[in-house]
Amino acid sequence: MHLYFQIILLFISPFVQKEIDTIKYSSFNIKGEKYWFGGFNEVYKLEGDSLKRIDKSVDSRVTIRSYIFKTNDTVIKYGGYGFWSQRNFMYYFDTTSFEWEIYRINYNHNPEGSFYGFQNSMDESIVFYGGKKVNPDKRIEIIPSKEIILFNKKSRSLDRIGTLSFEILNKNFLCSTKRISFFYDNEFFYKVDPFQNKIFKYYKPSVLLGVFDSSFDKEKNVFKIEKVVNKTGGRENIILDGGFLNSPIDEFVLYKTPINKFIYPALLLMFVIGFFIYEKNKNNKTILSETYFKHNKTNYDFDVEDLSVLKLLIVHNEMNFNDVMTIYQKPSLSYGHNTRISNDKLDKLSIKLKSIFKLKDHPILKKKSNTDKRQKRIVLSKEFRKINITLK
Repeated sequence: MHLYFQIILLFISPFVQKEIDTIKYSSFNIKGEKYWFGGFNEVYKLEGDSLKRIDKSVDSRVTIRSYIFKTNDTVIKYGGYGFWSQRNFMYYFDTTSFEWEIYRINYNHNPEGSFYGFQNSMDESIVFYGGKKVNPDKRIEIIPSKEIILFNKKSRSLDRIGTLSFEILNKNFLCSTKRISFFYDNEFFYKVDPFQNKIFKYYKPSVLLGVFDSSFDKEKNVFKIEKVVNKTGGRENIILDGGFLNSPIDEFVLYKTPINKFIYPALLLMFVIGFFIYEKNKNNKTILSETYFKHNKTNYDFDVEDLSVLKLLIVHNEMNFNDVMTIYQKPSLSYGHNTRISNDKLDKLSIKLKSIFKLKDHPILKKKSNTDKRQKRIVLSKEFRKINITLK
């Protein structure tokens, strides 16, 4: 409501001269000279010992409580309230014509705009957050703005980078540096870094009561606080050591980032590719069971004994030749005859597997036993062991 009283007052008494309260004004040095900027379009310049109003723009009253900042030697305003709506564009003050002009920007996303919020900056970027906006369904009502807006000074681009997830308007603002801002409530103290998208939470220092003005000295890591003494109504200056900032009790995000609209097509593409790879691998599997051998969708004709020997070799990686001969042997034949048959079948099995998998060497090898040179061990080659065979 205070906002509306200000508007009404200016309408009914636009020519009333009143003392300038520079504490509520934003001041900037431009080309070696100091300027003060008020809550509407008014701009004052120090001439001698007094301030002189120099702006010639029509007092449109549409940028109340806008964000204001300087880039190079240009003072710019973003957002602001006026006539039951908020702005989503920028003005700059022309020090030649002494008028507010439209500042050309590039919109990556069309923002709603806001006012009465907070800002932090780095060399090339400024983040606007925690402001208010007009309720689109009830124009006389002011509601919190959830927009987090990033302005890139170099490209002159505005981009909506997220949605506020911290109830900042019900907190007390203490002070800020270019990059970070400090807030507190009845119990806790908060350090907000919008560029890291982080809020660090602490227990509130007891001295934060009746604060009138404050600042943070980054080099000395101290808060300089001017507060009102309850009993006397006077003011006192307090230095608060910022060492407690090294030990937050909690940490969370300032805003939620939007899901990139291109992520869904990308996820769909990844799913399709994955499906085709799965199907390809599925169809190209090598399957060995007790009754069949399948590779790359082709069934190969193997004797049951060959499949049994191959399966045992894959499971155990080696076998004694006598165990192999137990599988191949015929009871009606002599030991010598069964030995020749087993050797012959192992050779044919090895040749067949080499052909199917296009191997460089034979996959089934015969070696002398380390414990008994008269015994042979049957092993699989390293080349063949690399093949992925599914046993069923």
